[in-house]
Amino acid sequence: MEIDISNDSIVHLIAALGEKYGRLPDSLSLDSILPDSISYRLDSLCLSWKLSLGTFNRFKPWAAAMSVEAVGIMRLGYDDQLGIDRHFLSRAHEAGKPVSSIETVEEQIYALAGIGTSDSLGLFYLSTVLREMAYQDSSVRGLMRAWKAGNDSLFCVFMNLDTVRLTPSDSLLKKQINDLLYYSRNRSMAETISQYLAEDRKIFVVVGAMHLAGNHENVIDILRRKGFTIEQL
Repeated sequence: MEIDISNDSIVHLIAALGEKYGRLPDSLSLDSILPDSISYRLDSLCLSWKLSLGTFNRFKPWAAAMSVEAVGIMRLGYDDQLGIDRHFLSRAHEAGKPVSSIETVEEQIYALAGIGTSDSLGLFYLSTVLREMAYQDSSVRGLMRAWKAGNDSLFCVFMNLDTVRLTPSDSLLKKQINDLLYYSRNRSMAETISQYLAEDRKIFVVVGAMHLAGNHENVIDILRRKGFTIEQL
């Protein structure tokens, strides 16, 4: 598993670190640091979702972006309690199988909370997420369809529906975000998996589908470059 979310101590640590790194100091609010153009779009989204203005006001821009995405997915009817990770965790516990995390809580939170990133990166990420909300429904449904079919090419299409022409500086910011959320984590995951396999162990690995698709920095392609043979069942 990326993270063993059946472990109460891990869940509590995730919550504590999320609070520590994702929230603004009491002296600041999100609407006080956002450019007007982003603030207006966030307020418009809150109104369309019938949420109070300022719902995301305690979050830093990066964490606000993550929260907006999560609320959007829940509004589409998806329940995180029915996720494939929880399904396989339940199966593993029923079968008495040991469960290990291939990321530390700190590694995941640092990525998901944008620790060490610039303010401009957090603002760009929030702006991008707000734009993506316009087609989140079709994007998520398309990703689900491609995932069920095991169609990597189609999955990549729905990963990249945002066709807005970016400036050179914004292209660099997008590359930084992809590296933080996916590519650097993919390299770390692949290294941990390869260590398990080097011990000649039979293992079952569960990670988010976006870590398995896309450019050559996905977990599968990295493992192939390490000399492993990968077959799609």
